[in-house]
Amino acid sequence: MILSTIVALAFYFQVSHCQDLLPCLTEDLTWDVEIATSIQANLTSLYECQATCSSTPSCTYFTWTKQSHPHYPHLCFLFTTSSPPALGCTSCVSGPLARDCTCSEDISCDVNEDNVITILTAIEYEVECQLSCLQTEGCNTYSWYNQPHPLHQTCFLFGECPQYYVCNGCHSGPPTCQDITTTPATTTPATTTPATTTP
Repeated sequence: MILSTIVALAFYFQVSHCQDLLPCLTEDLTWDVEIATSIQANLTSLYECQATCSSTPSCTYFTWTKQSHPHYPHLCFLFTTSSPPALGCTSCVSGPLARDCTCSEDISCDVNEDNVITILTAIEYEVECQLSCLQTEGCNTYSWYNQPHPLHQTCFLFGECPQYYVCNGCHSGPPTCQDITTTPATTTPATTTPATTTP
């Protein structure tokens, strides 16, 4: 398990940084509203709609309408389906559960003097951090933290991740889950204090 974690976090590959959406998301396509299990209003964020789907047991895909929709902005449609979206829609974004967009592990990259590109705060969802990495030149790895980690809602963008440590509330991964190469990374060694005995 740890070996697969090490391999999964060695992200030395080139990606395009000009995308506005993660590859798992699709613009201007949806499903028939007749198979929607729920429709919610006033969800102002794509990520909020995706998180709502992720926390709904029957939901497998969602569609969110942008502010620019001429009649129904900020609606969130939840679907239970296994087929890709095929019906045209105006100013909408569709996609799967958040876990199907990321390929992160519960670890954090170690910070050294030259591997941090930038640090973002108030990032509520992991996919936001992942997209920021995708859009940032030179970013090959992100680390994002949720509760109970003290850095919750903080997003680190790294140029490389040669060392990492396992932690609760940590999520690190590549900007996309495509074309990952496997260069070994290393864990941060644990420090121990030699035991002493009383004569």
